[in-house]
Amino acid sequence: MAGLVRGVVQHRRVTLVDAAPRGNRGCRAGTETPTAARGSFDMLAGVLLGGGAVVLSGAGLSTESGIPDYRGVTGRARRSQPMTYQEFTRSAAARQRYWARSHLGWRHIAAAEPNAGHRAVAELERRGLLAGVITQNVDGLHQEAGARNITELHGSLYRVLKPDVVFFGENVPKQRVEECYAMVSAARALVVLGSSLTVMSGFRYVRHAASLGTPVVIVNQGATRGDDLAAATLDAPLGATLSAVLSRAPSA
Repeated sequence: MAGLVRGVVQHRRVTLVDAAPRGNRGCRAGTETPTAARGSFDMLAGVLLGGGAVVLSGAGLSTESGIPDYRGVTGRARRSQPMTYQEFTRSAAARQRYWARSHLGWRHIAAAEPNAGHRAVAELERRGLLAGVITQNVDGLHQEAGARNITELHGSLYRVLKPDVVFFGENVPKQRVEECYAMVSAARALVVLGSSLTVMSGFRYVRHAASLGTPVVIVNQGATRGDDLAAATLDAPLGATLSAVLSRAPSA
């Protein structure tokens, strides 16, 4: 992985609008120059195309498929707060409300299709460039795009006798947690796609990678809890950014 040294963290949060910034295009007040944006994009491309990276994806990867996130721009339009595990288990009325909302929301999620970001991740995996994908999402769009080696940290909406998802306030199963730690431990880099890392279930893997000196690169629209631990961060649309990374790869 040329130019990427384990244990050396040079953090920079930059905004990237396309893969080849011109002038000040794509840089917000307080961020660095387009040259820094190019450097961050180059690092992202280097860790993904160099092989052996683990991807940690969050809700921001699916917003371009029309599924709102929780803490980003699209999440602000939500009229209700996510159901917590504690509320679901102690209140029959809460469970009834959850299932009623789920019935309406399921049709929307079921109609969603993988976007360019999902397809790019699947293609990177197909070419043998990823060591694995850990997703915080429950929508199944990674698999629908063709990815196979997916660890669903929070479960899946496609297994619904009991909602096979980890609620807010509920613990991720221990075996799944340990499998993800092992995956990150063996990775050459950790790439976070579309997660604010607000909850510990995903953030702990960024902390783990940083503690090992494993480079962390974060692509998200907005600041994240893990920015200070990252070698580079990009504030950019995921579909366009990952497609631009793939355009650098040799023909399959």
